[in-house]
Amino acid sequence: MSVEAQTKKITVKDFRADLHNDWCPGCGDFGILAAMQMAFAQLAIDPDKLAVFSGIGCSGKTPHYINAYGFPTLHGRVLPVATGGRLANTNLTVVALGGDGDGYGIGAGYFVNSGRRNVNFTYVVHTNQVYGLTNGQAAPTLAKGRRTKSMPEKAIQDGINPIAMAVAAGYTFIARAYALDVKYTASIIARAIQHELSMSAIPLERPMTTSPAAPTRVGPRRSSARPAGSCMTVKTASTIIVRKPIDGTETR
Repeated sequence: MSVEAQTKKITVKDFRADLHNDWCPGCGDFGILAAMQMAFAQLAIDPDKLAVFSGIGCSGKTPHYINAYGFPTLHGRVLPVATGGRLANTNLTVVALGGDGDGYGIGAGYFVNSGRRNVNFTYVVHTNQVYGLTNGQAAPTLAKGRRTKSMPEKAIQDGINPIAMAVAAGYTFIARAYALDVKYTASIIARAIQHELSMSAIPLERPMTTSPAAPTRVGPRRSSARPAGSCMTVKTASTIIVRKPIDGTETR
């Protein structure tokens, strides 16, 4: 790298890829993408030293829109692949991401065992309670009593608790934020990356504003191929848990 590149101030623009983004207008994924780019800029991470791994689904497109190394993986398998990337090159900042169906459904075993291994990277989970790209099958986080557009009846089981799962699995930095509170989410992602004890997990509540799959609709339905106004989640209180692997858990 040239001296000029080393002394150049890194900004959000350095992490924006020159690709058309085809997410649905108003989707919470835009907030998560912006927050990640802001966090990378705040930490002055060299794009050449950043690797973003993803699962499958709408969230799986995120590496396409970040100017860094990207690796879309298989459904539910982002964590073992990201673990391999981190172990193969410890000079990289590694961030893995995926949806709640991807991470807590088919990827649940990897979620638990990645916390147990405690390899030093960050896992960001796009949480909207459904498999949004495939017409809204219920994700493991879907709350009891809710019904997606593809379900004949309301859910009869409680949704899983990702925070409790992460604590039990051994993650050492656990935080929850809201995708459309971009500045706060960026600060949480930055703190997770800076957390050097080991593994970080961030479930992000993410609204789906244009998908017909969502169980709850707010606002008028428009006469278009993509009905507007669907909303899967509401803003929740933030959660930050910093866990010391040996000395117990400190909650703030």
